[in-house]
Amino acid sequence: MKKSIDAELTREMIVGGFSFAAIAALFYFTILLSHDSFFGSKQCVEVLFDNVMGLGKGDAVVVRGTRVGEVKELELMGQGGSVKVVCQLQQTIILKTDCRARIRQTDILGGRHLLIEEGSASAPLRPEGTPIDGDPPFDIMVQTGNMVEEMRKALAEKGVLDDLRDTLKQMKEFTEKINRGEGTVAQMVNDKELYGDLKASAANLRGISEKLNNADGSFAKLMSDETMYEDVKETVANLKDISERLADGEGMLGKMLAEDDALYEQTRLLFQDVRAAVDDFRETAPVLTFTSVFFGVF
Repeated sequence: MKKSIDAELTREMIVGGFSFAAIAALFYFTILLSHDSFFGSKQCVEVLFDNVMGLGKGDAVVVRGTRVGEVKELELMGQGGSVKVVCQLQQTIILKTDCRARIRQTDILGGRHLLIEEGSASAPLRPEGTPIDGDPPFDIMVQTGNMVEEMRKALAEKGVLDDLRDTLKQMKEFTEKINRGEGTVAQMVNDKELYGDLKASAANLRGISEKLNNADGSFAKLMSDETMYEDVKETVANLKDISERLADGEGMLGKMLAEDDALYEQTRLLFQDVRAAVDDFRETAPVLTFTSVFFGVF
C-alpha cells in the first residue's frame, strides 16, 4: 500500500515538474518574442507626428540599426492635431536637441519601424520629457502613386493621351483594312505570288552570298585577289592626287578650272583665230578649185 502511494506521489511530482518547466519556458519565450524585460531599466520617449503612416503598437524602435524598444501607445492629440507615439526603450539613450525621429518602411508588405537619431555629440542635451518632433513619413507606395497621377495629369493637359488614343485608333483601323485585304499593303501581305517572288529573291541572294564566300565566280575572285585590291588602291590614290592638283590650279586644266583669266582669254582668242582661218578657207576654196582645174588643162 505504501509503495503504491509513493509511486503515485512520484508520478505527480514528475508531472508537476514538467508542467512547471513548460510554463517557465512559455513565459521565457513570451518575453523573448515580445522583446520585453521585467528587470531591465526602461526609458519612455514620446514622438509627435502629423501622420504615422500605419505605424502600430509593437512595432520596433531602432537606434543606430539596433532594436532598443517598441511602440507602446499611439494617441490622437485633438481634432486635426498630431499623433503622439509613446515608445518604451529597454536601453537608455542620450538624446540631444538636434535629435530626429522618422518612420521607415521595412518591406513592401507594409512593415514599419520607428527610427530615432540621437543627434550630434556637440549639441546640448534635450530636456527630459520633451517630445520629439517627428519628420514627415515617406511612403514609397504613396509617392509612386502621386508621381503616376502627376504624370497622367501632365500628359492629359498636353494632349499626349489624346494623340496616343488617336494613334492606337488609326493602327486598329489600319490592321482591320489589312485583314479585309484593302489597300496596297494588304494586297502585298495577302499576295501569295509576291511572297513566292520574295522567297525566290531571298534564295538567290543567299546563293550569291555563298558564292562570294566560297570565292566562286569572277566578282568573288576580284574581291579575294590582293593584287587587284592593291591596283584599285593605287588607282584611287592617283585619282586623288590628280584631283588635288586640279584643285590647286596646277597644269593647264587646273588653271582653266581655277578660272585663270589670262589663260581663258588666250584660249578664247585662239578659237577665234581658228574660226577666222576656217572661214577664209571656205571663201577661197572655190577660187582655188577653179584655178587648179584651169591650169590643169595646160
